Amino acid sequence: MSGSRVPHLQRRNGTYHLRVRVPDELRLRVGLREVRRSLGVHTFAEARPLALRYATRVMEVFTMARSQPMTKTAVQELVQACFHDLSRHVEGGFIPKTDSPHLELEYQHALFADEVAQLSSQLEDHRFDEPVARKAEALLRQANIAPDDLDDERWTDLCSGVARALLERERLWRFRLGERLLPYQPQDRLFSYTRQVAQVAAPVEEAIIGETLGSAVKTYLNEGRKAWAPKTFRDRARKLAYLVEHLGEDRPLGSITARDVVSYRDALRRLRRQSKRIPSGSFRSQQTENEEARISHTTAENIFVPCKAFFAWAKSTQGLITSNPAEDVRMPKPKAQKGVKSRRPFREADLKRLFAAPLFTGMKSVKRRFEPGRVRCKDAHYWLPILGYYTGARLGELVQLHLDDVELDGPVPHIMITEEGGDAGTGHEKSVKSHAGVRQVPLHPDILRLGFGAYVAKTAKQKQRRLFWQIKFGADGQASTVFSKWFARLKTKAGITDKALVFHSFRHTAEDAYRNASVPQYVIDRVIGHSGGKTSDAYGEGVSLETMYDALLKAKLPLRLTAVLD
Repeated sequence: MSGSRVPHLQRRNGTYHLRVRVPDELRLRVGLREVRRSLGVHTFAEARPLALRYATRVMEVFTMARSQPMTKTAVQELVQACFHDLSRHVEGGFIPKTDSPHLELEYQHALFADEVAQLSSQLEDHRFDEPVARKAEALLRQANIAPDDLDDERWTDLCSGVARALLERERLWRFRLGERLLPYQPQDRLFSYTRQVAQVAAPVEEAIIGETLGSAVKTYLNEGRKAWAPKTFRDRARKLAYLVEHLGEDRPLGSITARDVVSYRDALRRLRRQSKRIPSGSFRSQQTENEEARISHTTAENIFVPCKAFFAWAKSTQGLITSNPAEDVRMPKPKAQKGVKSRRPFREADLKRLFAAPLFTGMKSVKRRFEPGRVRCKDAHYWLPILGYYTGARLGELVQLHLDDVELDGPVPHIMITEEGGDAGTGHEKSVKSHAGVRQVPLHPDILRLGFGAYVAKTAKQKQRRLFWQIKFGADGQASTVFSKWFARLKTKAGITDKALVFHSFRHTAEDAYRNASVPQYVIDRVIGHSGGKTSDAYGEGVSLETMYDALLKAKLPLRLTAVLD
């Protein structure tokens, strides 16, 4: 590089060159990824004015390309390429899968008649419904053309062509129902020239080459599999599958623009609640126009985060793209009501109501824990809420504890939250959220007074590896899934209907208890398992167990459970 501050100027082998990157939205029209030209001079003084002059001319060409309206010929080429792509998906024909092939064929013919009737009606009225319009928008995105660049006439031409392409695809499908070998001759003259179709697809491949979105996502996931927890891998694979389906598996990675990412983001915002329970449904089928039935902003943002991480990896780690199309795209945030939090700590009244439930005071039986009775069973269901309240630990951290993670005989009784001994595939997996989450947590004397030591000894006699072996891991592999749902039922049965109160609220309760006792934040972070975000956090062994125990004794808890539980 020349080291000069003149944009687009580059020095190679002693000669200065002009190098201008073609904007993403113009690559198809220009047919290049960048404009390069040798200036034929060897000194900066000569190259500078030439670079400024030629760069100005190139920018003028870009401006003209943006303002140039789309021609009928360009629309025709897009539509022909569309049919060429559609035909590839139905050329394989139809193979009956049941013992009544004639009934299946009759059904397919009926579907054909319905689809042809709908498309023919749209062509006659020049009114095109969502599938046709959506396909037209997808064609424009692939060509890096903004829909706003088309006037009403060209938009009608494009939708009409797409409808004709879909109609011809249906005819091809019907033809293949009875004939698998002979070549198909399109009835619509628009698609009769196969040579022309082949010529249409070529400029796209020449203009934008490189790895496709589908292959890049596979590489990203394969690399992540080695570093992520199994649940994280499955979660990101599912979310990135939405991105691949929306933009297309064969879409060149370098052709994806910020407008494409915005389109995907808006599609996420239209997802129906609990859509992940319908894995067989397409991404499009899981969207809804009913705003009341859509997922929350937080959920949509969580699905969008892997998309941003993927494109950042593609640019900064792998160098697959020169610019990150998702870098400046944000998920719009709804206006939040001031003073209202999604999670809040338990107050004294909440705790009295919760721990007055039959689970703690006497229940009908171990299978009827929500009904009052005389049975007292101090098992995992009993101890997990108590430990959550006194330690502020995450639910998953507690559920996955092994018997070896409990130390009651030393000077400071405590539990150890770590991934040690949690071998994958054994049913005893252990996962900690972050480096700060690996820690020792002191146990309050009230926990021992309530009989926790007896429970630990009983579990040891049963030769169980996990401390709370009665709680199964969820189907997603997460330790917290099953008990989290059970705790929600316990809370509801106890008369606590506030959605801002969940098991995680115990962590908020613990934070407030330490703060109200003027415990230093760095001590609180160590007990709770948060990173202070400072370089010094990595120095030394951190706050001692004795210091954390002293802080625990000072903590101003809203309620001492020894006063309500005997």
